[in-house]
Amino acid sequence: MAATAFGEFLHTVRKRTKGTQVARAAGISYVYLLDLEKGARPVPSDTVLMALANNLPFNPGEREHFFDLAAAENGCAPLDVSIFVRDNKELIDMIRRVERTHISVQTLCALTEGVEKRGAFTCALRFLHKFESKKS
Repeated sequence: MAATAFGEFLHTVRKRTKGTQVARAAGISYVYLLDLEKGARPVPSDTVLMALANNLPFNPGEREHFFDLAAAENGCAPLDVSIFVRDNKELIDMIRRVERTHISVQTLCALTEGVEKRGAFTCALRFLHKFESKKS
């Protein structure tokens, strides 16, 4: 089986450190880690995915890319975003209101331009963008 984008990226990041250390810290076997890297196994469960993310030596921006690649292969929202949305119920309500109004993500982004603190809102926009692209 050919390596997947997720598997290749996992391998790229993981080879910066000992694979056995990452596997042990993530609670998986080294063989399973190698299988993930080769694409011989599908993207792991959320629990394993988060354990890997918490034990890999990411450069800035790579953790988000790691979650994005896993989400693309699973056809879902990125785990880091899903957890953030789950833990912030206000965002769920906001997303549902936006969905009911049929406002486009582009319009929503235009409304928020110039806002200095985008933290949670940016995450919600990212989630909405993934959601809207699925509808298309």
